[in-house]
Amino acid sequence: MTNIFRLLRQHAKGWWYFKDLRSRGRHEEARAKEHKSTRSLIGQLRETIKNSGYLSIGRGGWTLHIDDGHTLSHYGGIAADIPQACNLLNIPIIDSTTIGDDLIVQTLSIPLVGIKRTDQAPFHSMAYAPLKQVAQRYKNLGATVYNLSLQNIILEVKT
Repeated sequence: MTNIFRLLRQHAKGWWYFKDLRSRGRHEEARAKEHKSTRSLIGQLRETIKNSGYLSIGRGGWTLHIDDGHTLSHYGGIAADIPQACNLLNIPIIDSTTIGDDLIVQTLSIPLVGIKRTDQAPFHSMAYAPLKQVAQRYKNLGATVYNLSLQNIILEVKT
């Protein structure tokens, strides 16, 4: 758990506003805001775990899918602080940055992940499908999937 707190504190200290406060000598205020930010991130990670959420990483950064319609996004890849914390917490991660440029357009036909709500199979591009089925489709295109067993997944695709 210490590593997770360290990552979250490191993430909070990286915010430009908190750095600016420190540069102006307002260390206590910066520390208090960093602490508040870290507590907020802990709450969001707890909610993600409780709701069986996941983290997606794309070419523009990462998005923590906390619940249906509730996300947190930022720049960076798998080496960023929040994705590393998610990996330590065994939150499922789909990293589509490893999909080749020639195949990336095919991700448009992959369904959306429904965290609490899923549609009936077969799943099409704008349907809500279970996380494992969506992750398997990404993996088939070359994405890297962390913290999610994809054995014996039957894909139900609308043709």
